[in-house]
Amino acid sequence: MYSVAVARQDISTAFNLSRSASSIVYKAAGTESLSREVMNRYRALSESERADPSSASYQAHFADLTQRDDFVMIRSVLSDFKESSDVYAIYLAMYDAESDAIVYIVDPETDPDLCCKPGTWESVEHEGIEKFLGWDETGMLYDVGFTENYGWMCTSGVPVKGASGEITGFILADITLDDVVSGIWRFVLQYTIGLLIVLILFGFILLRYMRKTVVMPINAITEASRNYAADKKAGVQNTEHFVNLDICLWFPALCSLPALCLSGR
Repeated sequence: MYSVAVARQDISTAFNLSRSASSIVYKAAGTESLSREVMNRYRALSESERADPSSASYQAHFADLTQRDDFVMIRSVLSDFKESSDVYAIYLAMYDAESDAIVYIVDPETDPDLCCKPGTWESVEHEGIEKFLGWDETGMLYDVGFTENYGWMCTSGVPVKGASGEITGFILADITLDDVVSGIWRFVLQYTIGLLIVLILFGFILLRYMRKTVVMPINAITEASRNYAADKKAGVQNTEHFVNLDICLWFPALCSLPALCLSGR
């Protein structure tokens, strides 16, 4: 139950983060021109030219786009959002239904080994692409799937539309399964520590209660019985061994026996 709650909370956080970022990006720079340029160049390439998106020859088709003012502005905005959140990544990308791929447009990642430069693409399940391109703008938009580079990943985001109302890109935020598992383990650790503290406190209180209401009365009765037996054996007629014992307080049920209470035995 907590796993589901953590996953839903992380998805909600990623979705709301994407929505906020898309609003600011739209006001700061706009994405339509850059998104269309990247996708036009991507679709103009042949399948053989797209075969290795990490090659220098492929990336050369998009290299000049990183110098554009709108690219720099969008990258700066997304970088600020990434640094202020716990999501694995946040970026601008577009889905291409014909090639079943996601094409990266702006990725604020600073690590060159992890950064996806403009035009870089990855294969995506067709069902996931249809979910994003066909979103009816109700509920949260997300998809959970397995990727070769990152393993199980949850991608959530919102579409960015052009002047004509056509989707030109998506502001997307990724959450890895490791993030969810990490949140679960933090909860388990906190819950276990809290439970141990409660159990120790409860055990301490119960121990004091048992000592006062059970152990001490039994020890007192045992001591009185021992003294009574010793006096009886020695011929001493002492009948006050049990008189001072507060038996009715220790064992209220015995109060139903008047004779016992009056005699103190």
